[in-house]
Amino acid sequence: MIEAPMMEVCSYLNTSAFIHRMIEAEKPHLIVFTGDDIFGFDATNAAASMNAAFEPAVSSNIPWAAVLGNHDQESTLSREGVMKHIVQMKHTLSQLNPPEFEDIDGFGNYNLEVSGAEGSSLHNKSVLNLYFLDSGDYSTVSTIFGYGWIKPSQQYWFQRTSKKLRKAYIKNPDGQKLVAPGLAYFNIPLPEFKVQWEYKVQRP
Repeated sequence: MIEAPMMEVCSYLNTSAFIHRMIEAEKPHLIVFTGDDIFGFDATNAAASMNAAFEPAVSSNIPWAAVLGNHDQESTLSREGVMKHIVQMKHTLSQLNPPEFEDIDGFGNYNLEVSGAEGSSLHNKSVLNLYFLDSGDYSTVSTIFGYGWIKPSQQYWFQRTSKKLRKAYIKNPDGQKLVAPGLAYFNIPLPEFKVQWEYKVQRP
């Protein structure tokens, strides 16, 4: 069997078609894009490319959210410009940044709260907390090579926000004993993933 070159079988067209099929099959309540939404070097118009990339979610009328990857700003818009375009698109829940944290690093740091079922005792509580973080693009430190990372200002915002949500979850009325679960979405993996991967590879 002769394998076709990767670029001939993986394009934005058949990727979009695949996302359409996946949305139709799964019927999700929320769609999340975790960065590198466009390949900036090949995009001559960042806004048009993003419109095409997010079209499956927009046309589905399903709420969706996105974070930035390390390639999204390599076209005609800055990272801030890319995120500003995303937040004004239809059906998106994406946010530019938390308004109460003006000095936070990056763009697209925000959280979403998933409330309990309507009519239940948890209707006014967040039973699932979703955190979205800009993990940057590339290192700006001369002695550190490679990709960027989540900065202390973002960690501070995350800790403050999660602590506030934990307090609200256990507070009466209908205070809960356990902590509500949470998920974090960002593009560049934490260094611990590499350490764990190497550890598993080296061990039988």
